[in-house]
Amino acid sequence: KSVKVKGLYIQDGIAVAKAGPTVNGEACQTRNGGGVYLKKAKEAKFIRCQIRDNKTNGAGAPAAGICNDCSVLCLYDCTFENNQSGGNSAAIQAAGGGGITAETYAFNCTFNKNSAGVLGDNRDAAGYYCLWTAKAAFVNCTFYENKVVGGQRGGALNVNSGDLDVINCTIHKNEGKSMGGGIQIRTAD
Repeated sequence: KSVKVKGLYIQDGIAVAKAGPTVNGEACQTRNGGGVYLKKAKEAKFIRCQIRDNKTNGAGAPAAGICNDCSVLCLYDCTFENNQSGGNSAAIQAAGGGGITAETYAFNCTFNKNSAGVLGDNRDAAGYYCLWTAKAAFVNCTFYENKVVGGQRGGALNVNSGDLDVINCTIHKNEGKSMGGGIQIRTAD
């Protein structure tokens, strides 16, 4: 299915690290995506949206802003601000699997003051975290003062076995505790 969202504020959401209900015979995870959880969406477009002040409150709970699980996510002129994750990826986490790729495309977006690993665990990526068969492109985006609080790598961007294009972006004053305050790349394609 496809969805288009314009001018929406997604704020003060929370995802708790626990098992969720079963819907139509499929178990729902309530631990991912404090603001938005996408699963196998053909295309999800967010235009001029504010994704801010969302949280996950468990170390195993990634993606306080948007969790992209095997979907195509397109962002235009969106702001991700002050999202806090107990686990990885405060703003966006994208992960593919089972032969399906998670795709994230961001144009003219701002990622500002997002924090990952706020529970003190070794976690990665306050801005964007790319896992497994995920791919992403960021064009004319700004990553400013994102940080991994209790973790290690990739204050702005972290790629773990995926594809990443960063074009004409500003990456400034981001912090990773041990590696890649701006960008951390591990086994990228």
